[in-house]
Amino acid sequence: MSKKNKNILWLLAPLLMPAAAAAQSSGTNEWLSFGYDAQRSGWNSAETTLSPANVKRLKLLWNSQLPTTPQDTALSTLTSPLVAQVDGKTRLFTVGIDDTLYALDADSGKIVWQKGFPNTGKPVRAPNTNCAGTEQATPVIDQKKGVIYFTTSDGKLRGLSLANGAEKLTPQPFVAPNSRNWSLNLINDVIYTAAGRGCGGDAAQPIEPGSVSAMDVNDPAHPQLSRFLTGRGRPAGPWGRGG
Repeated sequence: MSKKNKNILWLLAPLLMPAAAAAQSSGTNEWLSFGYDAQRSGWNSAETTLSPANVKRLKLLWNSQLPTTPQDTALSTLTSPLVAQVDGKTRLFTVGIDDTLYALDADSGKIVWQKGFPNTGKPVRAPNTNCAGTEQATPVIDQKKGVIYFTTSDGKLRGLSLANGAEKLTPQPFVAPNSRNWSLNLINDVIYTAAGRGCGGDAAQPIEPGSVSAMDVNDPAHPQLSRFLTGRGRPAGPWGRGG
């Protein structure tokens, strides 16, 4: 994909359904995690709009070019978009490689709000396509709490309000800075991610071990971190962007 369109979101109708499925009950077609659910099934069983008869009639509703600048070393400028109902409106959420979280209106593609969290730290190795040092992990949404959880390239886990981006979680170190951690998963108030390829680290920890990290966010003021190390050298560790 060229630089020109790597930071463009596209919406096809009725795939994300703001108009075509307006009559459906609120939340039935939300996409709150990479792969739709905690099992990464990729199947929205509540989808009733698409069928073999009408799928050929998909058409472009809008595209939106976001201000995040593409980089040659980052294979994806934006994380996979998530879809959630917020105050009766459909919103799309994505994180850019510049650590900016965007909330877009699904009917128009316009940015509703955005929050940036610049990483001022220096990576321990030069960026490349295997280890870009940028944020790549798809966030996860807790619809009951109205919170989107995501990591930034400084290695911190953050949680913001779906409605306006207000901070709902005390930011916590979760993975090594500039790591290649994978899409977040949420089960029973615990956020999970895995890191591999040994991409991360800083002056204090130049070697990033492969790991599976879990953060209990039941008490957002005092999150609890657990970590299982799968290996201590490069490029050991679990791979796979599904998480």
